[in-house]
Amino acid sequence: MSFTNKYNELKRMITVAFLVLTSTVVAYSQQNYIASNIKIKVEGSSNIHDWHMEAEQGLSNAVFSLNGSNLIGITSLSFNMAAENLKSESKVMDKNTYKALVTDKYPTISFTASTANIRANGNNGFVASVKGKMQISSVSKDVWLTGVCTVNPDKTVSVAGIYKFKMTEYNVTPPSIMFGSIVVTDDLLIRFNILYKPQ
Repeated sequence: MSFTNKYNELKRMITVAFLVLTSTVVAYSQQNYIASNIKIKVEGSSNIHDWHMEAEQGLSNAVFSLNGSNLIGITSLSFNMAAENLKSESKVMDKNTYKALVTDKYPTISFTASTANIRANGNNGFVASVKGKMQISSVSKDVWLTGVCTVNPDKTVSVAGIYKFKMTEYNVTPPSIMFGSIVVTDDLLIRFNILYKPQ
């Protein structure tokens, strides 16, 4: 092969490599997102009846990797919420819950992701398994959160999931009400629905 042919072949290979790299960058984009709508519901039980607390205030940021309408990765994700944003139908219960959480010393519930696995769920959505640090009251521990994610036509991303745990895992003593006549059980379930919009 002559020098000219070798040179032309090298140029062709460089051009192909550039086009492949460019198309990959275009196809797989990372985008900063911020939560525009947050709904948190904590569900529990007691020796008398079931109960729940709800919050619609908090801060959450994420970096999603998208390929069109496909979610292919979560580079980072953080969530912070004032514990006293949680409200029930009883002010007495709220007061006892905040006391159990020691909100005067540990006012924030937070989660910071360290890694994430994404898989399609076959229903135009994706299942994200996210590992990170969960901080509740005085304890920070590694947990896995699982959520169903949907990339909407307007490029917002909806995330919905649940997290089951025991209060005592976070050194929280289940609160009691009315001098111990109502005792809250240890098991809790958190339902979260968050809508992220691109920044």
